[in-house]
Amino acid sequence: MNFLSGFDAESFAFFKRLPKLLNIGTIDTICNYFLDLQPLFQLIKRSGFCILGHANLLPDFNMIQLLECVPNFSEGRDHNKIDKISQVITSTPGVRLLDVDIGYDANRTVMTMIGDPESVLQAAFRAIAQAAELIDMAIHKGAHPRLGATDVCPFVPLRGVDMKQCIALAQELGERVGDELGIPVYLYEEAATRQQTKYLSDIRRGEYEGLAEKMQQDLWIPDYGPKKVNKKSGATVIGVRNLLIAFNVNINSTDKKIADDIAGRIRESGYLERDAAGMLVRDHSGKPKRTAGRFKGARAIGWYMPSFQRAQVSMNLVDYEHAPPHLIFDACCELAAKHGVRVTGSQLVGMVPLRAVLMAGRYYLRKQGETPAVPDDELIHMAVISMGLDDLAPIDIKSKILDYQTGRKELYNALSVKAFVDKISSQTPVPAGGSVSALCGALGSALTAMIAAITCKAHNKEKDQEMLIEIGDRALSLKKQFLKDIDRDAVGYEQYLKAVTARKIRPDIRQQSLNDIEIEPIMRVPVSILKNAKPVAVLARQMVIYGGRRMVSDAGTAALLAGTCAESAFLTIEQNLKLVMESDEKTEFSTQISEIKDDVCKHVEETLNRIKSRK
Repeated sequence: MNFLSGFDAESFAFFKRLPKLLNIGTIDTICNYFLDLQPLFQLIKRSGFCILGHANLLPDFNMIQLLECVPNFSEGRDHNKIDKISQVITSTPGVRLLDVDIGYDANRTVMTMIGDPESVLQAAFRAIAQAAELIDMAIHKGAHPRLGATDVCPFVPLRGVDMKQCIALAQELGERVGDELGIPVYLYEEAATRQQTKYLSDIRRGEYEGLAEKMQQDLWIPDYGPKKVNKKSGATVIGVRNLLIAFNVNINSTDKKIADDIAGRIRESGYLERDAAGMLVRDHSGKPKRTAGRFKGARAIGWYMPSFQRAQVSMNLVDYEHAPPHLIFDACCELAAKHGVRVTGSQLVGMVPLRAVLMAGRYYLRKQGETPAVPDDELIHMAVISMGLDDLAPIDIKSKILDYQTGRKELYNALSVKAFVDKISSQTPVPAGGSVSALCGALGSALTAMIAAITCKAHNKEKDQEMLIEIGDRALSLKKQFLKDIDRDAVGYEQYLKAVTARKIRPDIRQQSLNDIEIEPIMRVPVSILKNAKPVAVLARQMVIYGGRRMVSDAGTAALLAGTCAESAFLTIEQNLKLVMESDEKTEFSTQISEIKDDVCKHVEETLNRIKSRK
């Protein structure tokens, strides 16, 4: 059986390494055990890889280290060049190109890629090399400050990767770019080797045109590469940073000075004070007096965009918790009004964390006196329309949200109701009882959140509204966890089946007990489901007390669903416990989970009694 003959060189090399990756003997063992390719492909996928077309190997982002890289290229007008750069990224195994954001006026393109560290490192080098070949900085013009063909290339740790590892990658990439491509490289942010190269704006001051003179100064000798400017490619800044949001606010004016003034009052570094005559105000030592801006973690400049015939405040928000887009947007609206102009909307460049968008949606709903305890889709929509994120062009906001592109893939909870029920009724062991119990919990939580949201509108007392918002938020949080547990329970049981299969073909673990190697994945999730059923029952009972008369039956249904969730999760745990050898710990654990289940059922009974007694 020689099924490897049809694969390309990279795939063939992968399969030759497969036995070591899976720790299951030799490739012959695999061939003999898996008489059909499909089970093999499923095993490989569960081990951290997926196969497309039986040859093109791409990473399964559910299970590996995940690194983001966001190179900025000084080209935003020639789509042929942009395509060639993006193609070297997409053709690198183990990397996914998430976003290509092209700015015509800035003459700049921001690309966002993710993957395992080594693959991203390779893709970044190849992209920088391609940009160096295609882009001539000697003739480049654009509104955005820039230093080189690849202006900046930051690494951002997402999952399973720490700053120390990223710094090592930045150093390796910097050395390769300097030595192999002959491009001067500066390290910045977390990878910076000295204070003057910590901030990108300091390195980029003077831009490409001032680079040759700047590099003659001892303070500005590059970290890697030649000590003189590369006339065609300029210089590249490579580093490590946390997530940032590139966020621009548009005004209905062509006056760049207004955008500059707003930027100065927004950004952390602030602005130079001027008197009524427009002259700089100086302190007692004669230095220009600077006033700090409103937002820590905000970096901003103003520019004019000819293609849109308006000015724009362009920002990097390096700490969106303290400088969130929604507060900055409102501040820009306030400052623009003082100049007699209006903000027309805003723009996201590259990707954005989901949390930042949800924060914006909650903020604007609260400003309207509405409850923010609504599903994520409603919060996202509110954020888009409130900040005018589609002002310059239509926006597919979900494609811009990093969490949706890098999160663990949904298996079953994204199915339609019919598709999920059909899947349950099929002749497969997953999804099964654990996933169904999680679904009951999700439905109970959803009903509770609905009652809280509707009741909140009817209450005029601020204290009651805050309490109902809190109940709604808690119910939505529980709903999200239950939805995750639908998939987590199925995956856990698949891991159990995989371990059982491995014991049949691996002599080294054949004598180990199930308790040693397989029980944890099938116990963790049902226990979580059982524990989360209690707060659903408690919240449902509160909705019987505070909810309107017409929603009492909904609250009762939510309580009953919580009870069913607890009962079914308990049955799953009891069944899985039978796989564990008898022990005192097992008896004690069984008693504990039984008490939790009984407590939930007690809350459900009290809720139903309260409904019956309510007139």
